[in-house]
Amino acid sequence: MQSLQVLIDPRLELLSVIQFFSDYGEKYRPLTDFDSDYRQAVVAYFSDFKEHGGAVTLFGQLVQAGFNFSYPVDFAFSLTFDLQSNSLLMQEPVAKSTAERVGGAEQIEQFAREMADFAKQSDFGLFYKENRETYRAMIDEVQTKLAPPLIFSVPLPPILAWIMGVTALF
Repeated sequence: MQSLQVLIDPRLELLSVIQFFSDYGEKYRPLTDFDSDYRQAVVAYFSDFKEHGGAVTLFGQLVQAGFNFSYPVDFAFSLTFDLQSNSLLMQEPVAKSTAERVGGAEQIEQFAREMADFAKQSDFGLFYKENRETYRAMIDEVQTKLAPPLIFSVPLPPILAWIMGVTALF
């Protein structure tokens, strides 16, 4: 049986904080309009870093070059992040298409350095650790919504069942 692991990845959370303070929401749409306690915690903790000349500014420039939608996530998955030391490193190169979107690997590597600086200066690891209970509550809520039974039966016309490759309904 396959399982689904739900987690809040610190690499993506760090990227989301930087994205939140950039002008991304003005150009596309805000990451969230929901004014949660967690959003307020992000604003309170990181407000001194919201104009981080490197990470926040460079993220905005990369977005202008086409670093949007799935490209930032692809980038984040190429990183490793150690919560204890706030060290962030590029573990592997990003997909060629991601690097090309922003003008090459040099831009991506520069953004990784700026993210690392943002993480160290803001002590992102401490923020992440202080919010573990909040993350646990979010994860639990999602897992509850995804909990079995996810299987449901819908009568399918035989031709649709054949097209979908369904050979038997249990």
